[in-house]
Amino acid sequence: MDAQQAALYRKLGYQGPLPVRDREAALSFAPPEGAAAPEPPDTFGLGREAAELPLLELGEVQQLRAHLDADPEAVLAWARRAWDADLTEDRLRTTIEEARAALTSPASFGRALDAAAAHDAALSLSLGAPPGGVHRVPAGFSFPGMTEDIPIDPSVTKFETQRDATGWLLFAGVDWLRTRLHVGPKAPFRWHNHPTYQRSGFVYDLDGPTRDAPLEVALFSDFGTGLYPALYVAAQLKQRRFPYAVHLGDVYYAGRPSEFRAHFEAPLNPLLADTPLFMLNANHEMMSGAFPYFAYLDAKRAAHPQTQVQEGSYFCLRSDRFQLIGIDTDYHAESRLHEPELVAWLGQVLREGKREGRTNILLSSNEPYAYGRLELTPLFTEDLAAFAHEQLIDLWFWGNTHYGAFFDAGPHTPFLGSCLGHGGYPYSKQASGRRTPAPVRFLETLARFPAWTELAQDRGNNGYCVLRLQADGGVALDYVDWMSTLRCQATLAIPHGQARLAVTDVRIHGR
Repeated sequence: MDAQQAALYRKLGYQGPLPVRDREAALSFAPPEGAAAPEPPDTFGLGREAAELPLLELGEVQQLRAHLDADPEAVLAWARRAWDADLTEDRLRTTIEEARAALTSPASFGRALDAAAAHDAALSLSLGAPPGGVHRVPAGFSFPGMTEDIPIDPSVTKFETQRDATGWLLFAGVDWLRTRLHVGPKAPFRWHNHPTYQRSGFVYDLDGPTRDAPLEVALFSDFGTGLYPALYVAAQLKQRRFPYAVHLGDVYYAGRPSEFRAHFEAPLNPLLADTPLFMLNANHEMMSGAFPYFAYLDAKRAAHPQTQVQEGSYFCLRSDRFQLIGIDTDYHAESRLHEPELVAWLGQVLREGKREGRTNILLSSNEPYAYGRLELTPLFTEDLAAFAHEQLIDLWFWGNTHYGAFFDAGPHTPFLGSCLGHGGYPYSKQASGRRTPAPVRFLETLARFPAWTELAQDRGNNGYCVLRLQADGGVALDYVDWMSTLRCQATLAIPHGQARLAVTDVRIHGR
């Protein structure tokens, strides 16, 4: 990698180590044998740095183009899983050519990026933003918690599937190379019944709600971008000091150590002393073999042993009335849970919960279905449908698909469901009226900014969900956006004589 290419990667936002001298070793990206354990969360040692997944280079972009010519179906399927479910073959070919041109003439590509940034800055001034100001937003725009410590730049298009397609190819494309060449190990999987973890068995105490105070749990997903909406979500989590927080997965682009540090650890480390943070493994973490994911589990537990207790990539948080059950649907196969031992563990936990009168709340990085698509996913139909039809799952939260929504139970989906894939990812604004296997009770349809600002009106509104567990077994859901606006309140109760949650009220709020 020459200096101009390295400069291009930096301009595109890459913060990891450059250059990579030993390509073969870098693709295997495992920490050295016997490497020291990671240091505390804010300063990791060389062992973790050695696990940095490299970036796609010119020769590999050309290999990708040749492979697309030879097997377009396989390459397109990979690209859709990696960054854009709606990607077309023509758009993928165009992106490959753009990436090839960028790496062939990185200086010219960099000048084009600078020119685009200058144009956006001029547009920002025309809308009333102060020259040289921290916030490139119209005068008069404000919200509770807005601060110069988290600059807001509406011109940033990083991680957008169309505008940042070149970035996606260069930063996530090496996952295709690893998959095709069968290189790159995974971090050792951690099993609940291993002697190291027998004390907990990955089952941890969950504080119970009281009659006067429900237990609040912050749920969020697809957060790991480091973009300003995600940083404002993190600031709310810190300010509200939730008793628990759970991230349902995805650190972008590819779950690298440098991306974990910048996009996940930096904004969330301030929570760790007060809030137990549980985190699920997902497909973008798996692009780096889940090494950074497991390393961070260990690092935050070492730094805050009284608060941070999570040991593996699946868990059960259990109180007298509730269970929050997180599962790993990406380590052994993407978007699936069919390892017999994990299925048996889940079945045991679900059935024990029901026998003892608990409400079972399932958490996964992947979805049983998606808004706008009538088909159910194999994760549901082939892996977990039996549990659902046995009425063992009361409420299911997931991420991966990029929007925010709450669903009622449907004829083929006998549970309440919610997608929280809008925590930090710059997703396309959703429109109501599309068909889905379950009734939609709330869909986040607002743009990222209020309409009057005329900013980012094609991007969806980012946010998270506050799960409020009640002493009587009921549940309330508050959907809150990145600007601290309450968007929806849903009340779930257990009808008299029944054992399952039902929706009793949904109130949608504007901003």
